[in-house]
Amino acid sequence: MQFSDIIKMVQDIWSFSWPPLVICGLAYFMARFFHPAGTTSSLQKILSGMKKYGDKLESTRTILEPYGLTKLVPAISIIMLVSCMFLLNGPITSLVSNIPPYVSYNPALLATKTMSEAQQLALIRKYPMAQSVVEAYYLALRSAELESKIKPDYEELSLWNQAQDLLKFALVFATIMLIVSLKAKLPLGKQITKYLLVLVVLMFLWTISLAGLLFQKERVINEELDMVVIPLIKDASPLLTLPITEKEMDELNQVSHEMSQNWWQVYVIDEYRWEWVKKTFYPNSEPEWH
Repeated sequence: MQFSDIIKMVQDIWSFSWPPLVICGLAYFMARFFHPAGTTSSLQKILSGMKKYGDKLESTRTILEPYGLTKLVPAISIIMLVSCMFLLNGPITSLVSNIPPYVSYNPALLATKTMSEAQQLALIRKYPMAQSVVEAYYLALRSAELESKIKPDYEELSLWNQAQDLLKFALVFATIMLIVSLKAKLPLGKQITKYLLVLVVLMFLWTISLAGLLFQKERVINEELDMVVIPLIKDASPLLTLPITEKEMDELNQVSHEMSQNWWQVYVIDEYRWEWVKKTFYPNSEPEWH
């Protein structure tokens, strides 16, 4: 095994393990903030349970030792630990990511804004079956992704996406702890004040993470644009020899009309998911085409 393989393995392990660690830290902080006494009591129960579990593992190791199966004990413990981390890093993170607000992007809009009119014209001539410059851009990007060995760096973008999911988890867990603390008969006004304070802090952190997310997304889009434009420049001469047609002019004008639109947006109601639910579970409600 080469040194680079070891480094990559360590990076993969860290990428898998740090979100569950942060989730556990956020859960502890929220529980301690809303219900200190209850958190201390729960931790004592958890530590007691872990001690009993350790005693059971030790007795199991003693039983298996004559058969040479003692390595099964740490293997089972590691499997259980990895399973718990996968649960935090997989299903739970996926669930909280579906909580609004959502962020959507239109990469082609930002890309076509950056391109010159000559580059846009060359693009639609390279893909004459495309219905618009945006569609031609996506076709060119897909072709470039298949041919290129160098891909944009998505790692930092992924980190900011995970940061937003972790903040959503913190909001969900804070809501759960508010309910738990109110059921424990803690002062209502004090708990509501704590919840509002947490809400303000999380909104502030989410705004910061949004700025970082958009910065990294724009960087990735620019790197993808380079994958499209560089081959296009090489093929530009034969593509730009003919005079521009009326259809091509309309497509270019459509891009200029979209210049005022923003390439990203934040929204609360996901219309696409709502339409998918209606189309999937209520197909008869769709209008009939004649």
